[in-house]
Amino acid sequence: MRYAFVLGITAALVAGWNAWVVFHDDGIVRGRVVDAAGRPAAGAVVRFWEKTLTTLEPRASTATGPDGAFVFTGQAAHHFALQAEQRGLGASPRTLYRRYFRGQNLVLDAPLRLRAGP
Repeated sequence: MRYAFVLGITAALVAGWNAWVVFHDDGIVRGRVVDAAGRPAAGAVVRFWEKTLTTLEPRASTATGPDGAFVFTGQAAHHFALQAEQRGLGASPRTLYRRYFRGQNLVLDAPLRLRAGP
């Protein structure tokens, strides 16, 4: 009886995980860009690179809205980098991100912060 119970719980966990993945695998990446003072950076260009075995391959770019928000859709890369840039305000560091599964939806915890370069 104990083995059947453990097997049933394991099957339920696997089914639950697979259901969660199905509803969260649209390839959406959302975030914000702010300037050095923390104000929204409207009109900044955000670039998305897919990390391959040896390089970073450019895949997409988008501009931020008035609130500094940006969104990428349909980006299935498991391991990728983001960088924001705006004329006069500088660029953010190129930051690497890793998802648990391909196409996992991701909302960035921290905004991309622009800083003046050398």
